[in-house]
Amino acid sequence: MEKVYSLGLFTPSPYMYGIYDKAKPLVKFLMKIDDISNKHFPFNRAGDHFVIVLKRKQI
Repeated sequence: MEKVYSLGLFTPSPYMYGIYDKAKPLVKFLMKIDDISNKHFPFNRAGDHFVIVLKRKQI
């Protein structure tokens, strides 16, 4: 396994598009927190969705 990172742990879900317009500075701040925290344990394994990057071994 190369790396694991979460998607949108602190930011609101995309279907809540109304909050993106109403609280734009807060959402931008939360997105920055996501960018920083999604690379570190335990935040990279938390949330509804996460990405696992694998590397194929040479045979």
